[in-house]
Amino acid sequence: ELARRIVGVMPPGFHFPNAKTELWVPMTINPAELQTGNFSYRSIARLQPDATPERATRELSDLVWRTPDLPDSQPTRQMIETAKLAASVRPLRDEIVGDVERILWVLLGSVGIILVIACLNVANLFLVRAEGRQREVAVRSALGATPGEIVRLFLGESLALSFAGGALGLALGAAGTRLLVALRPEGIPRLEEIGMDGTVLAFTVMLTLLSGLLVGLFAAARYGRPDLVPALKEGGRGGTVGRERLHARNLLVILQVAFALTLLVGAGLMVKSFWRIRNVEPGLDPRGVLTLRLDLP
Repeated sequence: ELARRIVGVMPPGFHFPNAKTELWVPMTINPAELQTGNFSYRSIARLQPDATPERATRELSDLVWRTPDLPDSQPTRQMIETAKLAASVRPLRDEIVGDVERILWVLLGSVGIILVIACLNVANLFLVRAEGRQREVAVRSALGATPGEIVRLFLGESLALSFAGGALGLALGAAGTRLLVALRPEGIPRLEEIGMDGTVLAFTVMLTLLSGLLVGLFAAARYGRPDLVPALKEGGRGGTVGRERLHARNLLVILQVAFALTLLVGAGLMVKSFWRIRNVEPGLDPRGVLTLRLDLP
């Protein structure tokens, strides 16, 4: 048995290069048996504090061009120039995630806009319902309900509605995530690690609580202190709506339309760009043409 010294233990959530990796062992290189010309190794290194990827690339490129000067070197300068061998230093995060990060940020922004539109719509409906309960709130106030109790009434209803929507969203998100992983779309790195975790749950709870508090407090500020005499009249419920209340509801509608137009324009531009990319003339007939990478020993 070969004895090994354990030099470090990574945290449970660390996976590299994939989730199946459980152990790293050092590679032993015997200089006497070393042959130059094998370019199949991938190295991971930590840059010095004053170093940059560009500087490291230049230094490694100089080493590549010095390879033919080594004893028993197989590659020649002409071979290096013909094969265009060069060093490439890039952050590890870019190597793992690639260009999908920008796409995911755009997708997150689009989903965020849809969420804002939905919250504004529900908030507007909640305000309409709160306005229709002016008579009830007036009766509660006339019977001795304090302003704090009225505020708790609106907050309780808004939080209940908000948490119900948050729970439904979590259920749909979990089902959609499992469906996405099952479909295994190409171009998404580390697909097997995608799933619902504590961070997603905490963010959902925080967002749900925040939206419920904002809507409830706004409704309580607008409709929690009604004028008792007009509200208690027989026709008080069907009376005209004040300009301030109409202004608040109209503002929510304007915000909905603005966000919806922003999302629609962005989606249209993305579809247009995708259509242009699909119809780019590459200068050759791509039907039946394949590409591949071949590593020669």
